[in-house]
Amino acid sequence: MGRFFSIDFGLSFTQTIHEKPTPSMHPENVQLPCGYTVVTTGAGTGIGAQSARAYVQARATDIIVMSRTPSDLEKLKAELDGPTTKNPDLHVRAFPGDASKSETYIRPKSTMQEEFNGRLDCLVNNAGSIGGLEGFTGKLHQLDPNEHANLIDLNYLDPRYAIHQLLPLLLGPRNSRRQIINITSIGVLCHSGYYCIRNKQASPQPLYSTCG
Repeated sequence: MGRFFSIDFGLSFTQTIHEKPTPSMHPENVQLPCGYTVVTTGAGTGIGAQSARAYVQARATDIIVMSRTPSDLEKLKAELDGPTTKNPDLHVRAFPGDASKSETYIRPKSTMQEEFNGRLDCLVNNAGSIGGLEGFTGKLHQLDPNEHANLIDLNYLDPRYAIHQLLPLLLGPRNSRRQIINITSIGVLCHSGYYCIRNKQASPQPLYSTCG
């Protein structure tokens, strides 16, 4: 572990590490405002999909999930819209697309304007990647430069484009909480051939803290 990560990478911040949310933080015990609308990027699997499930449990009304893998989105949407869903007012929309492209956010934005009365309460920027294992074990000259560039685009430009397109809706008068949640990774502390991508993953955070 010490080969790839600095000594202090979070595990010693607190004496107790929780694997599950406390009762007060459990989604079923959270009271969201009526008509709550959320967008989650990178929602096909992992943290993004779990975030969407949590918002369903918290009785969000309108949920937009985005991912570059259509089959993952179809499976997730079928699950969220399934017979076990306890919220009869739930509407789930799935939009496949490349999160590192600005035009990917045009259709979801139009949907919110036309079907959700222009309302957006929360944007979860989760799309991202650290690439393959070779990024941690290989030398810089051994890495595919195209993959290198794609990772920089995804990790840096995804939240930038999402915020650029959707912030006007977040700041609209219908919204009560106006939250942007940027999911980052312990990978930003990794010392490897992807050093510059590590910095790209970390550098947007101060910038996006000033957007609202």
